Amino acid sequence: KDILLKKGKLAANERKFMQLHVDFGMHSIKNMPNVSPLVKNILTQHHERLDGTGYPNQLKGFKISKEGKMAAIVDSFDAITSQRSYRNQQENHVAFKAIMQLCKDKYDLVIFQHFIQCVGVFTVGSTIKLENGTVNVVVRNNFKDLLYPIVRPAISANGSKLKSAALVDLSKFKTDKEMAIIGHVEAKPLGIDPLDFLPNPK
Repeated sequence: KDILLKKGKLAANERKFMQLHVDFGMHSIKNMPNVSPLVKNILTQHHERLDGTGYPNQLKGFKISKEGKMAAIVDSFDAITSQRSYRNQQENHVAFKAIMQLCKDKYDLVIFQHFIQCVGVFTVGSTIKLENGTVNVVVRNNFKDLLYPIVRPAISANGSKLKSAALVDLSKFKTDKEMAIIGHVEAKPLGIDPLDFLPNPK
């Protein structure tokens, strides 16, 4: 418990002890009847990485099962988006960016793309805030790049409400820091109804 709830960075011996949870898990199911190979793959391989830097067996590439590769992504996403003693929980898009950057070496890119489509980064009708101070309603997802949705500005940087602003494709502003997404915001306290900004509310 002391290690789990530690505020700072784990020492090397503490990190090694934490990694034993995979062995403890395998020990727990050893005498359980009818545990499928799929379950064992998920349990033993959810911390393995494509480049062999994972644990407990440092498996590489094709030696990791499909279920193991899937579990690695789900487990990492859950870790980033959950509250931890040493940091606050992060939003979905932050987790997606972090995992995406490691897809060449650590995670399976094709499986990760399917995962994004299942979970969804920015739900249509949700409200997000940009670095430039504007609040925008997500009108549709950009399936070529799910991290950059197509939005309609609802509140300007100076706080005034907008009614018929043009759609903005955020994928065209990847290098513009002012157009970067900060995160989700609640629409109701801002006095806006996201449905009013969608082309077809249904």
